[in-house]
Amino acid sequence: MDGVSVQQRCRTSQGGAVDSIPVRLVRRASTSQVLGVAWHGGTLCADDVMEHTGFTRSTTLQALGALIDLGLMEESTATGEAGNRGTGRPARWFRIRAEAGVLVGLEAGHRSMSVVVTDLVGEVRARRSVGIPDPEPSFRQDTTVRRRLAMAAVADALRGLELGPGDVVGLGIGVPAPVDDQGCSPEGQRGFWRVMHADLLESFRQDYRCVRMENDAALAALAERHFGAAKEQRNFVTLLAAWGLGAGVVLDGHLVRGARGGVGELGFLDRVPGVGGSQGVHEVVEKFIRSHWRADQLAEGHPWREFLEDRRPRESLLADLNADDPVTAPLFHALADRFANLFTLLATVYDPARIIVAGPVAGDIGAILEAARQRRRRDTGMPAPEIVASSLGHDVVPLGAAAAARELAMSEVIEWALIRRNLTQRPTQDEAATPPRAGSVP
Repeated sequence: MDGVSVQQRCRTSQGGAVDSIPVRLVRRASTSQVLGVAWHGGTLCADDVMEHTGFTRSTTLQALGALIDLGLMEESTATGEAGNRGTGRPARWFRIRAEAGVLVGLEAGHRSMSVVVTDLVGEVRARRSVGIPDPEPSFRQDTTVRRRLAMAAVADALRGLELGPGDVVGLGIGVPAPVDDQGCSPEGQRGFWRVMHADLLESFRQDYRCVRMENDAALAALAERHFGAAKEQRNFVTLLAAWGLGAGVVLDGHLVRGARGGVGELGFLDRVPGVGGSQGVHEVVEKFIRSHWRADQLAEGHPWREFLEDRRPRESLLADLNADDPVTAPLFHALADRFANLFTLLATVYDPARIIVAGPVAGDIGAILEAARQRRRRDTGMPAPEIVASSLGHDVVPLGAAAAARELAMSEVIEWALIRRNLTQRPTQDEAATPPRAGSVP
């Protein structure tokens, strides 16, 4: 879980209903370890679990049976590569029961709150987004309003699935601020980071069992590791290019934060010549157009004229940049130069094998990235990292938040399932008096 501290961990159960039923089997360390193997894999058989854990077949099957009875796993009809591995009796195959619960990912941005709800294997089941009224200046936003909007967005997404907080195994939150391993953010200039943080971690922990907060770019990196362009990578940087620039850094397989969560903060770029500061791509595009052109200087129907006449949003302009268009070419080349310098800087500082450009701009920036690849400096003495664009689009931060919640919740999902079982399946006196069968949850 990349060193997530106790402040971000799940609330543990405190007596009551859970402890009123015998749960010794499901709380065994062996059962938790078997779940851990399944949690990080796809369809598997007892042999797979035994190879990873060193357990005997009897212990493995007993744990798998307990997890099935608890509702967290199910038997699967194997297909494709997961066929029978030899002659004789066909193997039994198992997998996480995706619909056993849900994970929630929240991006608490400075202009909107975006939510995804996924099942336990990461399939998106619901999306919600709500704008923040009067978002500028962002450092003056009301933190009470931010908390209310965030909690309402999550509740609305769950309500659409006829679910509530008790169905949520884990909830992740991403904010545009440094976040340390305690879930805390520093003040920032004019208090911006604390406003973005808005004590959301503490607020959500009142209603949700497992909650984790991270910087938004760090969550973009987790999304790429779980769902995107970094599945096989141990050393990579995700450059989140949204309203500003931020980096999510994974080295030796671990998300890197630093003492106060500032490892991926790129504000220092404002002091580095040639990289255009830490402004977001859309901001750079708007600034360039407004400083170089008037609407009446552009042909009717040109995207930039429509933008200057308030008939086209600036977020749509990046896709129209063309190196062969005499109007847009200067900006195209300026952005290619900027990214080339950024990539050289990130490669020098972090030594990644891959740099992934993520966020809302990723789908429109392919030609610019190709030009930037050709312009990177070759005199650093280090092999150049691979440069790729993310395919996760606007969902990259919420998906990363859900993935972060899943990492955190693995250690507590058995307790969560026991609570749900005990609340919904009260045993009768006859059932309570009947000894449990081997390999099952009583």
